[in-house]
Amino acid sequence: MINCPKWKGEVNSTPKITKEMFKKYVKKQASGDCNMLSKEVENDCNLSKEEHMEIIKNYNKYVQKFGINIDSF
Repeated sequence: MINCPKWKGEVNSTPKITKEMFKKYVKKQASGDCNMLSKEVENDCNLSKEEHMEIIKNYNKYVQKFGINIDSF
């Protein structure tokens, strides 16, 4: 039997995306100066990789939730 260490915190928890985080992401998208899948987006928007992927996977959900889209800029 393998003895596994106990996990601390939540496993596979969904990152919390704030309105400000999403606004920065969409503003970067509107600028058109980089590929939105690139690491540059994480750096410029101060997003973790997990937050970045959460926004990509659930983009439409956040557009509806925050009322922000590319036409806002």
